[in-house]
Amino acid sequence: MNRKTLAAISALAFVGVMLYLVNNTADKPENDITSFKPNVKKLDAKIKILEAARDVAQKKETSQISPDMAARMEERKRNIEEGYGQTKPIAIKDADGNYVEGLSPQIKSLAQAIESGNNPSQVSIMISAKPFNKAKWDSSKTYRQSYLQNLEPGRVFQSSSDKKAPKLKAISDFYTEIEQETGEATIEVKAKPGYPVSAFSPDLGEFANQLTAQTVIADSTGKATFKFKGPSGTIEDCNLIISSPVCMGQLKFIVNIRKSIEPKKSN
Repeated sequence: MNRKTLAAISALAFVGVMLYLVNNTADKPENDITSFKPNVKKLDAKIKILEAARDVAQKKETSQISPDMAARMEERKRNIEEGYGQTKPIAIKDADGNYVEGLSPQIKSLAQAIESGNNPSQVSIMISAKPFNKAKWDSSKTYRQSYLQNLEPGRVFQSSSDKKAPKLKAISDFYTEIEQETGEATIEVKAKPGYPVSAFSPDLGEFANQLTAQTVIADSTGKATFKFKGPSGTIEDCNLIISSPVCMGQLKFIVNIRKSIEPKKSN
């Protein structure tokens, strides 16, 4: 078979294919998708069946929840609504944007650190506190005031490595239970007289300064006292970490916050 014959056969085959395509698509508009509609309908039907099955399963699951589990779910819902796990709000500024009167120096300093972003060690315990300068503490009143005013949660990880330094000791019990909002725990430790002792609660609650961190000065006998409460938003165990930069060791106390139990009304 010569080249002319092959060319003629190829041309006839091409014409045949074109005629077939024209005959099968001439009556259909461009981009016609009618052939896909039956598949879409089937898919919609399957989706509706699956959704109905899901609804039935959810109703069945709900009906099988035990009374104890239902009570826990209701308690969890109430806890979320009442703000458990959230710190108690503190009024910082008035309507004009000025700091409110009577605001403690510690809270004002913390607010300024948050606004400026210049002192991250005051905001997060993940940032190391500035090193304690014992010489300045002994000689400078300004340094002492600044140290007490500009709180740093990370101070609870600072302790003395000097073997001659006194050991930080607990005076009060390591475990205390108080009622939420109305109760108050007193935590006392024995440190070096006249030097700072810092405490921090990673589990919310508040010290006497309304914050989760506080630094106080041990009195002439070496006793450092912290007052701790569990306001609304704090419940169960609160771990309090306490340390001093001039003492060896670190102490941990637990204050358990119980929700107030209303007395049952007699019939």
